[in-house]
Amino acid sequence: MGEARDYRAEYLKMYGGDKPTPKQRKAMKKKTARKRVLRRMGREGRSNDGREIDHKNGNALDSRPSNLRLVSRATNRSKDNNKWRRSVSESREWVLWALPKGETDPIHERILYTQARSEAEVKRVQALAARDGWHSFRVQVLDLSKPFNAGAAFAAAVKPPKARKGKR
Repeated sequence: MGEARDYRAEYLKMYGGDKPTPKQRKAMKKKTARKRVLRRMGREGRSNDGREIDHKNGNALDSRPSNLRLVSRATNRSKDNNKWRRSVSESREWVLWALPKGETDPIHERILYTQARSEAEVKRVQALAARDGWHSFRVQVLDLSKPFNAGAAFAAAVKPPKARKGKR
C-alpha cells in the first residue's frame, strides 16, 4: 500500500512552525478564528445534525456574532460566497467586436473576445487581432453587478445590424 502520512510535515508546511511566512500567519489566524467561533457556538468538533456555521457576508475572517448563523450544509455549500471579494472593475465585462480581414459590411461583425476584465486587456487583444487583419473594433461593456433578463439583453446586444436595402 502507500506510505503513512507525515502529519508533522503537513502541519509545518501549513503553519510554518517557529518562523511562519505571512501566508502561513494568515492561515493560522483563519484557523484560530474558526475554532473561536465553533467554541462560542458550542459546536467544537464534528456534528452530525447536518448544519454548519454560515458567514452571512461570505467573509470567513469576519466572525462577529451578528455575521454568523446556522444553516443546513446544502444551503451553505450552494451559496456564492465570493461576492464580497469582487471589486467594481470585476463587476464589469468588456466584449470586443470586430470585422474579419477582407470584410467591410457591418453585418459580418463577430465577437472577437469576451470575459475581458479590464480596458488594458481589451487593448492588448485588439493589438494582437489587428496584426492578424481584424479591423473596425467596437467595445461593449456589460455590467455584471445588476441582474438582468439574460435572454432579452443578450439578444439585443448580439443582434447584428440590419442588412441594407437595395441590391443583394
